[in-house]
Amino acid sequence: MIEILLLVGGLLATPQRAVPPTPRLGAAAKLADAEAATVVEAVGRQARPVWFLEARQSQIPGVESVHVFFRPESASSGVRRGRVALVRGGRDTARSGPWTWSLVSISAYAQVPLPGRNCDQDLVQNDRCLSFLLSSELRDAEVLSIVRFVRSSPGSVRGRCSIYSISGTRDAPSVFILCGDFKGQQIALRRQGSAWLLVEVKDIVA
Repeated sequence: MIEILLLVGGLLATPQRAVPPTPRLGAAAKLADAEAATVVEAVGRQARPVWFLEARQSQIPGVESVHVFFRPESASSGVRRGRVALVRGGRDTARSGPWTWSLVSISAYAQVPLPGRNCDQDLVQNDRCLSFLLSSELRDAEVLSIVRFVRSSPGSVRGRCSIYSISGTRDAPSVFILCGDFKGQQIALRRQGSAWLLVEVKDIVA
C-alpha cells in the first residue's frame, strides 16, 4: 500500500488514519455513528477501550437497552474477563424526539473462545464466540468446565446457541442461553464431584 505524505506548514506530515467504527451487533447495528458515540459517552471513562455494542430487539416502544462491552482485562486458562455496561435509552415515540441515554449498571463478563476462531474479531450476534454476563463468583476453571458442558449439548440443551449469562452459586449455577431475540433456555446445574449434573432445562419464549 502506498502512503501519500502531506507537506503542512513546511513540515512533512503523515496523514491521520481513520479510526474504524465500533462494532455494533443485533439491534445496536441500527445506531448511527453519532448515536453510538452518545451511548458510550453515557458510560463515562473506563480503564479499557470499548470493544463492541450489543442490543436485543426491544419489545417496549420508545425504550432500548444496549450493552457496551469493554476489552478484556484478564485472560487465563482459556477464559477472558472484563467489564460490560448496561445503558438504557428512551424517547417520546409520538413526537419522534431524540434518544436520551443513561447508565444503568456496570458488571462483569466472561468469554471462552472457540478453538480455531478469532473471537476477538469474529463478532456475530448469537454466536458462541460472544462474551456472556457473569454474576457468579466462579473461578476460571469452573467457568470453563460449565461452558464446555453446555456446549456439549447434554440432554435437551441446545449447545450450539450462545450463552447469554451465568449466575447462581458455585455449587448450583444457572445458565441462560439465547437462540434468537425472544427464545432461549434456562439451564439449572448442580455440582457433582468434579463434574456437573443437569438438573432442569426450561425453554423460554418471550
